[in-house]
Amino acid sequence: MNTKDKKILQNSQELISRIMKERNADTDDCITTTNLARDIGIPRADFSEFLVDKGLLRRVAGRKQATRMAIEKGYAKVRYRFDGKLKEQQFPVWTPEGVMHLKRMLRLIH
Repeated sequence: MNTKDKKILQNSQELISRIMKERNADTDDCITTTNLARDIGIPRADFSEFLVDKGLLRRVAGRKQATRMAIEKGYAKVRYRFDGKLKEQQFPVWTPEGVMHLKRMLRLIH
């Protein structure tokens, strides 16, 4: 890769980073399903199935997405990222209100 190609690649990465930061700005206070499961002490797969059973996540093309109800109630938001092939992916994250709701559902708080 020559210097010109490296500069183009660097500029592209900076642009993507800036776009993702802007698109995800409203999710800064949110937590991923994986991190929330770890914090609660439940295996991620079990926690995800619990969320599907409760109607807060749904399966779409082999991935989990927040349901419209979870988003409309303010429990979840969508965060975006690019994979290694510059294909955009979206995944659910949980708001502070959603975390409290989930902990109540699990009877971890009253």
